[in-house]
Order: sequence, then structure tokens, then C-alpha cells
Amino acid sequence: MTPPADDNPSCQEGIARADWQAPLLVTGCARSGTTALARLLSTHDQICIFNEYSVYWPPVLEESVWHRIHEMRDDNPPPKKIAADMSSLRSRFTADVPVPVCDRTIRDWIFGLAKSPVRVYGDKMPFSYLDNMEKIVERFPDVRFLLTLRDGRAVVASQIRQYRLAVKGGVQPNRWMCATVAEAEFLWLRSVKKWLSLRANPPAPCLEVRYEQATQSPAELAKSICDFVGMEYREEEFTTFLTSYQPIHTNAWRDELPDVDAQLSNEFRDALDQLGYR
Repeated sequence: MTPPADDNPSCQEGIARADWQAPLLVTGCARSGTTALARLLSTHDQICIFNEYSVYWPPVLEESVWHRIHEMRDDNPPPKKIAADMSSLRSRFTADVPVPVCDRTIRDWIFGLAKSPVRVYGDKMPFSYLDNMEKIVERFPDVRFLLTLRDGRAVVASQIRQYRLAVKGGVQPNRWMCATVAEAEFLWLRSVKKWLSLRANPPAPCLEVRYEQATQSPAELAKSICDFVGMEYREEEFTTFLTSYQPIHTNAWRDELPDVDAQLSNEFRDALDQLGYR
């Protein structure tokens, strides 16, 4: 059964919740801290950000929000204010929304589960939301983006590190894992090239988050995000965020790939220069 699109007349009955229509979307390059940022922001009572549930741009994955949530992995749980775990959410979802329905209805349903006075709703998709930023703005004019950046050499090292760990453990490497620097360049370059094309004049408000600085000064990041979304910053409300948002493998690439600069393409090095990473 093909679910109806958001603009289908049958989906226009009733008034959709206004709060989810001004989303905060976390995006950027994979392996640049998007998951930790989204997960820890959601520990704040008034912030609810999902982790790759595709609630704001299903066509990226060529599937509806209904299918995305119904088939989400157990190891990708929703924010605690929505459900205790993915199994609990899926059980309730199956009972309340038994067949594919339009994405607007599902957003109303899933965001309506929040047990606290949530003011900021959103989702995290590392590249898809960035790549489709202009189209998302057309559908959600009040959207805002948190755009994560990280030294591309650290991203390359992360891909190679995870590839080696998978091979060593006898596990099939994921598609984003790579064995060589040349293969690993693509992941970071595609995101950075897209961002650089938008950076001077983005189609929506964007807050650039540098992984290296942000994890060293989480309080400053939390304050910046509050200013960005129009919330008052209160330190006690960000306790989990401040204690858990920590740098991981920030400079590990220097030891893991000491000769990485010599292996990088000119295009990659140029992008590093444009972002001030060299």
C-alpha cells in the first residue's frame, strides 16, 4: 500500500500541531558527532530530536515515515520522553497507527507522545537533511539546522578504524566504512561541498557546530543553541548534556594516519583549507 503524500487532500483534515512544523534538524557529515548531539540534546525536557527517523524528509530514503518508524532498529531508541525503547514505541505505533497513513498524521502522533512541555522538535540525518535543505525549507519554512563540522582527516580515520574493527571481528563492514584514504574521502567531501555551496547564503537559519570546539566547551554550545532556538539557557536543565557531551577520538587520526595529508586529494585539502582545518 502506498501511503498518501503530505499534500494529499485526505491529510488536510484537522489542524496539525504547530510546534513540529518549526523543526530543529541536526545534519552534516556522518562521523562528525551528529548522533551524540541529537541524543544528548533530547535529554533536555523541552527538546525532542529523533535519530534518523526521517520524520521531515521521507523521500530521501524513498519510504514513508510510517515504514521508517515501523522498521527502525532496536538499537536506535527514541528520546526517553517519547518511549522507553524502540520495542515499546513500535508496539504502541502498531496499535495506534496500524496501516500506512500520511506523514502529517504520524508527526502529530509521535510528537504527541512527549510527556513534558516540549518546545523544540526535530530529527537528525547526517547528509540527507543537508543535501535536501532547499526542498525541506519549501515544506517547512520555519525550519532551523544545526550543521556539524569536523576535521575531514578525523572522519577518514574513523571510517578506516571502523572498517578494520569490523574485519577483525569477522563482521561485514557497513557501506560507509572504508579500507583506504582514497575510498574514505567521499563521505566527508560530499557533505562539505554541499555546505560550502550554501554557507554564504543558506536557505534557512543554520548554526555551525565545530565538533572539536563544541565538545571542549559544551556549555558554550548549549548557550548558543538556546539562543538559536529562542530558549533561555539554564545550566541545571542541561546537566546530562554538559557531563556527557565529550570529545571522542578528536586527534586520534594523527597517530592512526600520520601520513594522511600526503594521501589526500587536492580537492580534499582545498576543502580543509576553506574550513580552516589546516
